[in-house]
Amino acid sequence: MPEHISLPLGCAAICQASAGFVLRGSPLHASTCAVCAEARERCAESCRSIAGDTRWRVTAGAAGVEVSRPALVTRIANRS
Repeated sequence: MPEHISLPLGCAAICQASAGFVLRGSPLHASTCAVCAEARERCAESCRSIAGDTRWRVTAGAAGVEVSRPALVTRIANRS
């Protein structure tokens, strides 16, 4: 799986887990939130790195997905 796809999926998963830790008042929430923040930064960097790559726009359009980067990442993350 390309990193541009796996990073948003991993980010969504760790952020969802982190939210659970926070809601339950777990003392481990600081650790999970730190990993969540790191995943978000890596995801953002990956998105910036492909921002000008027209192949991703064509692929997204062919799949019937909105072409904007936030919409594409949101749709991918919601598939997990």
